[in-house]
Amino acid sequence: MSQNSLPQTSESQHDSHQNWTNPAPPKPSKCNGPRCKTCPVSDRSLSFVHPVTHKTYSFRHSGSCISSNLVYLLLCNLCSAFYVGETHSSLTFRINNHRYSSKSQLSHLPIPEHTCYHGCTFDDTFRVRILKVLNPDLSQ
Repeated sequence: MSQNSLPQTSESQHDSHQNWTNPAPPKPSKCNGPRCKTCPVSDRSLSFVHPVTHKTYSFRHSGSCISSNLVYLLLCNLCSAFYVGETHSSLTFRINNHRYSSKSQLSHLPIPEHTCYHGCTFDDTFRVRILKVLNPDLSQ
């Protein structure tokens, strides 16, 4: 073999190279802050199965609880309900607002209404996942 030629590869070797060039999206990171209440309810899965259409959606964005300017998904742990929200604040700030409104039983809002329906706290009812970072330059 000359120095300029590449070795022949089998199909399986070629497939593994494709996976290397198109890696799976990174999982959201945890801040690991000792007082963080968002990290424990963070969903670190790489996909979501829609409860009605049964279509699988892959997550393409990661981030952490301190990320801002994003779209997020709240998944109910007790039924197939989900909520999609957008925030320009940090994810922790927004999730804390949902948590407070649930504690205060502001039943005219969808998240507290749902936690009241199940008779549980926000943390027992929901897990959160970042769907999309709207502008990575503005996010942490």
